[in-house]
Amino acid sequence: MIDISLNHASMIMTPFEEEFAEHYQYNEELYALNFTDKEQALYAIKKWLLHNRNPHFKETESGLRQKKEACRYCLTKERAWANVWLPGIDGDAKFKPYSMEHWKREMLKFYFLLWSELFPDDPYKPADIDQYRQRVDLNFVSFPNMPETWGQPEYKPW
Repeated sequence: MIDISLNHASMIMTPFEEEFAEHYQYNEELYALNFTDKEQALYAIKKWLLHNRNPHFKETESGLRQKKEACRYCLTKERAWANVWLPGIDGDAKFKPYSMEHWKREMLKFYFLLWSELFPDDPYKPADIDQYRQRVDLNFVSFPNMPETWGQPEYKPW
């Protein structure tokens, strides 16, 4: 069985959270982009999701594996990785939403592109959903890079 928390996929998207982008004062640049355009999406991914990582924080093998499996699960289930605004996918520059068909198609294209950038040596393969369990104990959910703190597992049905 593979234990995951969907929060681990969400952690990857933190730089796209509204409060985070506003705090670091790049929200206007971020929201002016159109993620349906591959070049603009790559620009945002490389600038804020890959190169904006804290240099004092070392991603552990465990943390990376946890995040990757949470992302794989989300892609397989055709779910967004986080509740963040994806410009051009979720709506236009004035936050006017697009159709659900547009959103789902473009959202998946964006996340597949993100997967290829985050995990270039591991081409995406769908998850065997029956092998995944949702683990909800606080330290597992909050600290994927610190397995020594996890403690006794707690699970919740999907």
